[in-house]
Amino acid sequence: MLIINEYLAGKQKAFKSHQFFRTLEKQDEFFKTMAFTPNLTFWVMTFQDILRLIPKQITKKELRRIATHHKMEDAGHDKWFLQDISYLRKGVDYNVEWLYSPENQNIRDFTYNIVAEAIKPSSDHLKVLLILLLESTGHVFFEHIANFAKRKGHDSDLKYFSSHHLEVELNHSVFEGKLEEELFSIELTAKERAEAVELIDRLYEGWNNLFTDLALSFDQRPVNQNVSYEGSEAIII
Repeated sequence: MLIINEYLAGKQKAFKSHQFFRTLEKQDEFFKTMAFTPNLTFWVMTFQDILRLIPKQITKKELRRIATHHKMEDAGHDKWFLQDISYLRKGVDYNVEWLYSPENQNIRDFTYNIVAEAIKPSSDHLKVLLILLLESTGHVFFEHIANFAKRKGHDSDLKYFSSHHLEVELNHSVFEGKLEEELFSIELTAKERAEAVELIDRLYEGWNNLFTDLALSFDQRPVNQNVSYEGSEAIII
């Protein structure tokens, strides 16, 4: 698994130079730039279920312990997200009809693909690798978005998109060192290594495509956009 971890690290390094993060660095208006954040709602809320489902399917006690630890560490982050959206998009209602509108189709499709990876039959080490994959992309995103919030003077107003979240992620990564050392010591067959590489490639292709779409929002989405639909129950205010 150590070789697989090195391959994953290479993918993470390449992801750091994605167009989305390069464009983010050039943005001036904080609230206008952060107008893309509600579109992450479907992913953020479903992520909690993904973390809940994975440990149940892992048979080896040691690997299930790693998956359970990740689930516990990331529990409740969806509440941070909703709190931040209320601050970032005051006066704008996001309801169920909006959540399932064409505007959010790509992120729903991406999320369904991740759910499929989480629940389809596969080996224990691939289930844990899926969690590490999601962590690796998350670290890149939270580092960039927290730095942007800090530069614009809004870091203390946020939790999910702030250095607070980034520090939590980095701290529990350090804490998991012994657990992940056990994972990386596992010897994989050639077939298992090939399956792991394919999983990494699939997910990073999905992340890259998703963030390419999100990067377009910096130029196309006005901050005062009204997405309320009459007669539908709002889910975020």
